[in-house]
Amino acid sequence: MFGERLQNLRKARGYSMDKLIELYNNKYDAKMNKSTLSRYENGIQDPIYTVVVNLADFFGVSVGYISGSEEVCSYMDISLRIKKFRKKLGLTTFELSKLIGVSEETLLTWESSDLSSMGLNKVELLAKVFGTTPGYLIGWTDDPKQENNENFQQDKKMEKCLDVFERLSDTGQEKVIDYASMVLTLEQKDEGQDK
Repeated sequence: MFGERLQNLRKARGYSMDKLIELYNNKYDAKMNKSTLSRYENGIQDPIYTVVVNLADFFGVSVGYISGSEEVCSYMDISLRIKKFRKKLGLTTFELSKLIGVSEETLLTWESSDLSSMGLNKVELLAKVFGTTPGYLIGWTDDPKQENNENFQQDKKMEKCLDVFERLSDTGQEKVIDYASMVLTLEQKDEGQDK
């Protein structure tokens, strides 16, 4: 089961065996080779647990799914969903990159699972272009139309707070921490009086 799922995930991404090995080895500082990957995919050899965990992480699925103990892959990673919607709309990477205000190279890195440069504002913009919800793109829901933005709004608030916080001097950061602690103490005190 593991080998079949691994092969299906690789092919769904459009990766040759060589490309997967290159990306995997770079991301996890590993030394997987084509022979080993072939043995995994053909069920001849079972990987060690660390490799299973890394491959699940790489493809954005659960360890249970990739290993075969879960029947349904309830999480399709953002990269696959972006690519799926882009193709469904008949957009090239160049066209979509212009619509959302990023370089084509950036969009290509997102579609190949490197989401380190993707902010929540871009997730929201992509969802708007695709006619879906941020929650669906992120994988919080399997329904492309279901509104589930509570977590998304919380993440946006946190991202905004962190952005401001990181730009402050050390003194400014200490003041923010002190103020936030004071507000929390007052809120907790108010909650105690309400009970």
